[in-house]
Amino acid sequence: MTDPWNADTAQKTLLGHEVPPAGFDFAAASGRDRLRYGFPAEPDWSGAVATPPAGQGFASVSGTWIVPDAYPPASAWNGHGYNDGLYNALHWVGIAGDTGAGAGNLLQAGTGTDVNVVDGVISVTPYCWFEWWNSALDNGYAKLGGFTVTPGDTIEVSVCTSNDTSGAATIGNVTRSEYVTQAINPPTGNLTLVSNTAEWIVEREGFTGGGLSTLADYGAMFFSDCLAGGSGFEVNLSGAGLLDMVAGSATVSTALDVSATVLECYYGTSQP
Repeated sequence: MTDPWNADTAQKTLLGHEVPPAGFDFAAASGRDRLRYGFPAEPDWSGAVATPPAGQGFASVSGTWIVPDAYPPASAWNGHGYNDGLYNALHWVGIAGDTGAGAGNLLQAGTGTDVNVVDGVISVTPYCWFEWWNSALDNGYAKLGGFTVTPGDTIEVSVCTSNDTSGAATIGNVTRSEYVTQAINPPTGNLTLVSNTAEWIVEREGFTGGGLSTLADYGAMFFSDCLAGGSGFEVNLSGAGLLDMVAGSATVSTALDVSATVLECYYGTSQP
């Protein structure tokens, strides 16, 4: 039977959400059902989120990292080999997208690693990508064509915005001495970025229409030179909030601030 629920027509309580059914299991619920019944969605980020001084907004954020290799997660092992499927990990810096008025838009760029298993054969594909995401449009990210990236390469990424109405990313492959600047335009007109957060993040990909991919086992990676700034100010990881990524009741990616400018993210809960 087709589920007729949608956010516009659902019968609401005084709290603005439907009452969850008896026996509702928050840990096992999909992100869609969590939102439907007024609970926060399952976190798909792991990393650090900084905020600017009162009354200010971020104009830039930057970081450097070594592109990690990646493998199918342990959950994909069937005792004889890995189950077919696509597993991935995205590593990026961004402006906005986390809390409050800025949560509906996000300016971001970084690298990603896809791990695809077909008939038990594993292929690993790294890439660079960029996006101005908008929660109302379900738009996806764009891969940066013609730019080479492989596991082990050192990557520098800086994302900036001009007057919160246009954006750009400068991406450098330090290992290969290749650099490119990419304009990042809003997905539709009249969008303004609310630059109230800056992020350094490992993420599992979300699918159009809802749902999340399974995070690939990326081992561990370090974001270094973590800085963000705006008009007359600059901040680092000091005082930034840390986020761990969970799947159901399990933590699948952990964030650790190593210093004021270095962030470690690692797969699972055991530091390699």
